[in-house]
Amino acid sequence: MSFTSEIRQTFLAYNFKAERKPPKYEVSYWREFDTKLGIFRIGFSNIHTDMSQLPEAYLLALPEHLKKIRLPHLNANKSICYLDPETTNLNPIDAKRAIATCIQLIERIIGLWVSGDYKEEIEAEFSSYWEHENFSFIMTDDPIGIAANYKRTNLDGNEILETVIAKDITEAQQWAKFRGAKSILKDYLAIIVYIRKSLYVPYETIWPPQSFKDFLHWLDTIDRNALQNLIHKIANNIKKQHDIFIVLRKDNESIGIKILLSNAAKKMFERIKRKRKQKGQPLFKLQNVINVLSGMYFIEKFTRVEVADVSPDFLFQRNSLDDISLKNKKIALIGCGTIGGYSAHSLIQCGAGSGNGSLHLFDDDILTSGNLGRHILGVKYLKEIKSKALKHYLEEQGFSIEIYHHPAKFTKNDMTKKWDIIIDVTGDETFSLLLAYWFRTD
Repeated sequence: MSFTSEIRQTFLAYNFKAERKPPKYEVSYWREFDTKLGIFRIGFSNIHTDMSQLPEAYLLALPEHLKKIRLPHLNANKSICYLDPETTNLNPIDAKRAIATCIQLIERIIGLWVSGDYKEEIEAEFSSYWEHENFSFIMTDDPIGIAANYKRTNLDGNEILETVIAKDITEAQQWAKFRGAKSILKDYLAIIVYIRKSLYVPYETIWPPQSFKDFLHWLDTIDRNALQNLIHKIANNIKKQHDIFIVLRKDNESIGIKILLSNAAKKMFERIKRKRKQKGQPLFKLQNVINVLSGMYFIEKFTRVEVADVSPDFLFQRNSLDDISLKNKKIALIGCGTIGGYSAHSLIQCGAGSGNGSLHLFDDDILTSGNLGRHILGVKYLKEIKSKALKHYLEEQGFSIEIYHHPAKFTKNDMTKKWDIIIDVTGDETFSLLLAYWFRTD
């Protein structure tokens, strides 16, 4: 029996109907699932007869009262994320079992939707449901920072506008340089608010929020303390700027919005501020500020933004064990040859040079053409001192790190500098024995 016949028989066995003239999404097979909440119509499309790719699943219809609800595993285009390739493996040779598994996974998701118990499902990948319009990078954990816009040219030659949230303009400029931008185009207020409660979408909430008013209402529902924190930060930090970048953070999840205040809003803030200047009274009344920010004439633009965490703690913790970290360590790497170059790169990926730590590179040798076939450094660094070239290369990778190069050999005097870790990758047995002797007799 051919794969095509096996696929068809499996769909029919699960009560799916074949569609000879595919409607929306070019659906090949569809079925209605009758549940206590109503009917869900599911369609499968783009079915590869050799099973080289899994079929796409779409939600074609659902109960009316669920149309405004944020359902987990459902994308904006109504496609369903029903399989995680990292945790589920299907045998493409066994077409019947592969298709049956796909259908069973869809049945499980429908069961989840019907139960309404999917708070944890959404929280686990909350940012994926944000449906962002722009994207940004965040480098800092400070509650007040700056957002900086810059333009860079990608590998296709297209000019891209990006935003970075940093603690100050110096850090933002450094990141923009790493990304290949010539300069910062604009910087403005950035506010970071930490959420202590679960990120979720209440049952009757329209999602994603279409306005700042919707956003404030949702935040009030899930964490009123976070809302109050945000409002106070806006009221106390707004100056001449009309743009504000807001980041909500919960553990490793971050979502962002950018708002553009109107002139009317700024004047209203000043009016509220003048009225509250009497002694003993707070500068702003919370509800007054919320009313201003919820007004349709006070917010000129509201944009949802993806926020990618590029802070050292986030980048390095993925490569470290819970109880072992190179952060805050003073490390000496002796030798910047082939092994030393790759070792240095791996060390900074594990946190070397971050926090209060530093990575020191020792080597007085010159990079020659004979090294190019095996060294991490390329043609750009020919005839440069390896330790200095390696420092430059690592710094260009965009990590916020402290690296020092020493264009000299490591000596006994260097043993007195209170290292946390000394790594010898010289490959010189004589030096290795001498280093071990210095360590034992120091």
